[in-house]
Amino acid sequence: MQHNYYFLVQLSKILDTKLKGLPLVSCFSQNKDELLLGFANQEQCFYIKALLSSVLCCLSFPDGYNRSRKNSVDLFQAAMGYEVSAVRQFENERSFAIYLTPPQANTSIHTSTQGEETTKISQTDKIILFKMYGQRANILLLETENQVENEAAIYAVSEIFKSELEKDWEINIDNLDKKIAQNENTFKQMGLQKTFPTFDKETLLFLTTNSKKSIENIDYQDIEKILPLLKHPTYYVFADNQSLHFSLFKPEFASFEKQIQGKLANKVLLETQNPILALNEFYRAFTHTYYFETEKKEAIKKIETKLKQTENYVQKTEQKLLEFIASVSYNQMADIIMANLHSLPKNVSREAKFVELFDFYNNKPLKIKLKENMTPQKTAEVYYKKAKNQQKEIENLEKNLAQKQDLLTLLRKHLGNLQAIEDFKILRNYLKDNKLEEKEEQEKEVLQLFRRFQVEGFDVLIGRNSANNDLLTQRHAYKEDLWLHARDVAGSHVVIKYQAGKKFPISVIERAAQLAAYFSKRKNESLCPVIYTPKKFVRKLKGAAQGAVKIEREEVIMVQPSL
Repeated sequence: MQHNYYFLVQLSKILDTKLKGLPLVSCFSQNKDELLLGFANQEQCFYIKALLSSVLCCLSFPDGYNRSRKNSVDLFQAAMGYEVSAVRQFENERSFAIYLTPPQANTSIHTSTQGEETTKISQTDKIILFKMYGQRANILLLETENQVENEAAIYAVSEIFKSELEKDWEINIDNLDKKIAQNENTFKQMGLQKTFPTFDKETLLFLTTNSKKSIENIDYQDIEKILPLLKHPTYYVFADNQSLHFSLFKPEFASFEKQIQGKLANKVLLETQNPILALNEFYRAFTHTYYFETEKKEAIKKIETKLKQTENYVQKTEQKLLEFIASVSYNQMADIIMANLHSLPKNVSREAKFVELFDFYNNKPLKIKLKENMTPQKTAEVYYKKAKNQQKEIENLEKNLAQKQDLLTLLRKHLGNLQAIEDFKILRNYLKDNKLEEKEEQEKEVLQLFRRFQVEGFDVLIGRNSANNDLLTQRHAYKEDLWLHARDVAGSHVVIKYQAGKKFPISVIERAAQLAAYFSKRKNESLCPVIYTPKKFVRKLKGAAQGAVKIEREEVIMVQPSL
């Protein structure tokens, strides 16, 4: 209802008294779909903030504003310094205009009729038109095409706020008024919708509820009963358990449909006859609720995602540990081989590399693999070495498992706490105090450390120098990522970041390879061989120079170096 015609009629009246005589001193946008206009002289100031987004179409009237130094764009500069001569509401139309004239200009007077009232409007050089059409809302600047004495000015659109609404360039302000004789005869001839096109869904719902009739059975006397409420309304800002409402009707009527469904739990935030106070409270409550719910939902989603990942890790790690426990250890196999050295051949041939020996640990036969072309004693040494590594792996798994189980407890606690929070400030403080936004900030910092490209939705990171190459490969690349480098020459390490469940398309590999070739000593060659392999096959040898790595498995692709 914040862009209902009957509301805009009252709003334009009060804006006329507030703005008349004030010059336009600022007009800029610093957020998408948001425009701020400032009117001020030495004695007073008045600001209009228009939010025309797909989420909300609403005006508000802040006491002041803080303009950012960045991402701020001036608009309607041709009207700067022009004074407001009048604010006019168009008949039966969800649009009103602020008429502007040069300071101390000599202006003639013409008359505009709105219903039974007459408003004097100066013939001016500029008009700011507020077209409050919900998702098609826009704000336009119109200027006179020609100004001939004793003739009405002709206005044309010279600038629009939302440029994507291209049809707004064709708006003719002289055709906006919809003059309709709203009386009983017209009602009988044309019907309800054509006689009162300004009745929105909520007004029609109130009409049928108040008269206890269906829309087809409404008569003119029913309409006469509610017109005074529309022409001299009280405004209600209230919330139920589903959403926030701005209404010209009492909450029990405005949410009658939900009341029937048993879903109504009204909390009246404001009841006033001042349209500016009503809009300010609705805007404050809506933005608070909307951004609070959005941020809370996003925080909960992140925790739930991390919780699921951690639960999967715990499950897989526990399964792996059980497999280690159930299997015969390398230590036991080495002991069994050493206990049977007297019965084993000194060298193992291809045919005899599997032997069946008695497992005295479990009191049963055991089939053991011997290393080909290696003595049984050497095979036992290999198993003893593997046993040490296996024990380290088990210890690491147990350590990681304990950490992840602690993390699970913490995440479940965070999830419960976030779901219980109902205040925006408490939510922000909780996220900050518990560093729940920290990872996102770290990810942004990581992306700034390296050259970054996006190829078909995949992030491609490129090292800047030898030390930066090491940082990329050793600390910020994971085993599932794809690693690339120009073959046999110095160059940047290149990493394509893995995306869960997706294979690396050959087109993405080719493009990343072109970048690897470009950021190498082969930059100026017509063709360059580039190696690529999963990061798990790239190792840094102890004592190796900065940027030097060992590749255990690789594939080669020929590409043309290209940025």
